[in-house]
Amino acid sequence: MAELAKLAGVDRDSYSRVEKGERNASLGIIFKITEGLEILPSEIFNKDYLELHNELNKEREIDSILTEDFCRLVNKRKVISLIKRYRKSKHISQYNLSLRMGISRNVINNLEYGRGKINVVLLKAMMNVMDMTIDQLLNEIGMC
Repeated sequence: MAELAKLAGVDRDSYSRVEKGERNASLGIIFKITEGLEILPSEIFNKDYLELHNELNKEREIDSILTEDFCRLVNKRKVISLIKRYRKSKHISQYNLSLRMGISRNVINNLEYGRGKINVVLLKAMMNVMDMTIDQLLNEIGMC
């Protein structure tokens, strides 16, 4: 540990705390460590980490778009139409769709009969079950 800290030109205590997970590494420390190891910074992040990082960024993007204020602006008829088209194409009942979406059947039933409200949980569940990106969902419900 001391040798690597010396190679990287990083204070031994700082390096030790990063390696033990007691401190987050700044980009500066990461660059110094990779320089000391004579590798590219991208080489210290494995494929699983990069995939997880990308997923978290997608979730943050979705969360920044799908807010309760956004849901109030959504055309409910377009969401209902999308749900009904999906159910018809998959030949599934409201109940089976609700199981796949992880929400109450009453939510779908009330929505299809014009009594329900659009909310973040519903839209995220639709994206997941219908295998849609945020861009596809926005396009389908006319919010692009």
